[in-house]
Amino acid sequence: MGESAGRVLNNADLTSIIFSNLKEMALGDAGFDMEPVHPQPIRISGPWKGTFARLARTNRTMFHASIHVLWETMTSLEPFFGTLLLADLDDNMGGFVHPLAYSFKQPKKKEWKRFMLYSIHTKVLVLDDLLSSSGIKSEWLAYLVASKNMPKTLFPAVKRLFLSSIDNLSIFVASSVVPSLHFIRLSLGNTQEAQTACHALVASIAQNTRILTGLRFISPVWPKSLQYIFGLRAVTYLHLQLNARAIPFPVIPALNGLRSLQKLVIRGGHRIPDHKGMKSNPSSSLKHLKEVHAEGDGRFQVILAKALALCSLKELKLEFTSAEDDEGMCYIPPVVALYATGNTHLQHLDASCSYPRMRPDRIAEVWTKHPEYADYRRFLAEIACMGPRLRCLNLVKIPFFSTTILQELLALAQQMPTLESLALHAISLTSDNLILPRLSILEDMAKTNPRLLVLETQFNFSQVPGDDPTDSVSSHNLEKITLHSGEGYHTGCYPADELQLAQYLDRLFPRLKVVEERWTTINGEKRAGPGNVQRYLHSFQDVRARMARESSRYVA
Repeated sequence: MGESAGRVLNNADLTSIIFSNLKEMALGDAGFDMEPVHPQPIRISGPWKGTFARLARTNRTMFHASIHVLWETMTSLEPFFGTLLLADLDDNMGGFVHPLAYSFKQPKKKEWKRFMLYSIHTKVLVLDDLLSSSGIKSEWLAYLVASKNMPKTLFPAVKRLFLSSIDNLSIFVASSVVPSLHFIRLSLGNTQEAQTACHALVASIAQNTRILTGLRFISPVWPKSLQYIFGLRAVTYLHLQLNARAIPFPVIPALNGLRSLQKLVIRGGHRIPDHKGMKSNPSSSLKHLKEVHAEGDGRFQVILAKALALCSLKELKLEFTSAEDDEGMCYIPPVVALYATGNTHLQHLDASCSYPRMRPDRIAEVWTKHPEYADYRRFLAEIACMGPRLRCLNLVKIPFFSTTILQELLALAQQMPTLESLALHAISLTSDNLILPRLSILEDMAKTNPRLLVLETQFNFSQVPGDDPTDSVSSHNLEKITLHSGEGYHTGCYPADELQLAQYLDRLFPRLKVVEERWTTINGEKRAGPGNVQRYLHSFQDVRARMARESSRYVA
């Protein structure tokens, strides 16, 4: 190796820059362009691992730069407690004896020093789906813990932990890294053993965490564990998956104690107790909570909306799950109104229903017992209050008793000048069909919603306007439109003249890129995706672009 090349390859700063760029390329190949706030674990692909391993043999500087990348995210503890600590080998099966043991050679200061040479580079531990035999024999784990040679901090740089294994070594390491963790995901299962391990671990988290800001708690979520979780005042991101049979729902208002919370993702089970009689508007307030994503049936959604004290919400996503006989789907408008009250800065509202159907007998029963469910005045009034700031309004497959609801929502949307994305897809709960807007409403929206980029709603296609829109020189920036037909319609449910529709859309929205068609033709053909309308539209745009190029050449 030449002297100049040697100076370059031994320069730690330059090597660090080179490996940083190589790592960025490796993550790009794996589909990770940039890290979200609380991402899933990032893994470098096998070919790139081979590249870094070969570079590690170049010289000492390259070695340290390589292990910094290769050992940053680890999916097993065996390289540490098996390979580096020289655990017992299985002569018959190959590999290590499982669970790990140290009968032939006990780790001394030399082995622990080598352990730390690698472990100081580990920032992410992914201990998922490891076999129960993946741990250490309990006697030898006790020996390691009592050893004067074992460092006090085994993984000083670990910031994120993903844990679903409950072997003794995984739980021991998880507890030991708690003080340095920024984020932890717990998904241990619902066995008795998992409940015991989880209870001990969350108790350790509550006692020893210093800088934990993100927690994804999937299982086992039990009241004893939640008592510790709700005491983590510094948490800004919380993802909870509640088991309705295990969680008494008076526990939900305790969420208001997480004063630093900025984002909440919560999923509730079925068979929720009745919400009636539960008080709303708690005294304490989650002043920093900006984003809520809630999934569950109607009863759970009502309980959650009443329990949370929100005043600064900017993004709300509600996913309603329901069964065919569940009247909870009728709660969707009231739940939206509950969240909207007091959250005048809401910018993104997204609500959808996974099964927006009810049996006719249940519809009649609900209509008779609860006529207030068909009163949408507060729902519409609260949406109107959000109008000046709302950027995204998505109400997809929401069941309504009113047949005019779509027209009323579109009228409100035209009073939202900042709107960038609008999706309205209503389902009628009665035997009457929805009254669908005519296509001519697009002319008004082209003027009242200048920032709109994405539009999805249902239309009556019985009449496609033939004349030029009033504003024939539109410069609107709409990029995507999804056209739905009305359910239950036999006429006017799809455009008879697709070319005429394409011409109409092109005059209104000259920058339109995508036209999704979702309708059933008179022959029973179902369409879902771009079709003839988009092809015609693109041909118009191509002709305009070609004419513009030819005109510019002529002028030149």
